[in-house]
Amino acid sequence: MSVKRRIIMVTWGMGLALFVAPTSGCRGDAIAIQQDARVDATLNFGDADWPELKCDDGIDNDGDGDTDCADSDCAASVVCPETLCDDGIDNDADGDTDCADADCSNQPFCEQTETTCDDDFDNDGDGDTDCADSDCSAKDLCPDLVWIALFGNTYQMGSTLGDPNAEPVHAVTVPSFQITKTEVTVAQYAKCVAAGACTEPKAGGNCNWDDPGYENHPVNCEKWSQAVAFCTWMGARLPSEAEWEYAARSEGQNIEYPWGNATATCDYAVMIDTNNAYGCGTGRTMPVCSKPMGNTAQGLC
Repeated sequence: MSVKRRIIMVTWGMGLALFVAPTSGCRGDAIAIQQDARVDATLNFGDADWPELKCDDGIDNDGDGDTDCADSDCAASVVCPETLCDDGIDNDADGDTDCADADCSNQPFCEQTETTCDDDFDNDGDGDTDCADSDCSAKDLCPDLVWIALFGNTYQMGSTLGDPNAEPVHAVTVPSFQITKTEVTVAQYAKCVAAGACTEPKAGGNCNWDDPGYENHPVNCEKWSQAVAFCTWMGARLPSEAEWEYAARSEGQNIEYPWGNATATCDYAVMIDTNNAYGCGTGRTMPVCSKPMGNTAQGLC
């Protein structure tokens, strides 16, 4: 969480009065002398009601306990270095903000961008590695994932219409989150393997890995730990059971299927068809988003 700083301008009632004096006569001289003495006392002996007028003398002129750049009165002076390097404000009024300022150039987050995107190391010190880093997310080695934003809410999780394990129906509150539009494909997972962040899943049989023509099919036959490794590489995580059901119910609606309550057929989903054949007669998976009629209201395939 970032906190925005504000510069508050105030006026001093006494200060304005002291600087407004009659132009002639003894009264004017007396006020002028009083004013000069007050300013002199401020600069030499300290008065916390007055601002730090000298910002480069190492003295606590206004007697508030802070000197020079440590004093809020001097924080925007050009004699003060840019000590706040991540607020987007030109604190020292030299025309440069944050990493463009020489005072900040040695900060970890101001170092060069994540130019090495496949070493699983946080090169630029921003807390993210490789494809989880925004500097690398557009690189060819990173898969192009489409994310769908879902707004959080409270919904009735579970069902009395299917497996008893889905009972009891109970209220669950899910915060807002994003989820990928499709299952992770073989081609997307392959980029994680190429980067050395993931291991190869099982191949052969009905497994899609290393099977020509199945690049846009869901990657299957992988272990839970392999799925976690891919998510971590992308700076994400696996959804919880509550999040998955919330997404499948089109943000927690009281519906039986992602598309609504219409009977499940091969028009809506890749499933066992009326001839009892897997994959709607293909015996295998199908490319992701092959059944747009079965999408959720938010566009999840």
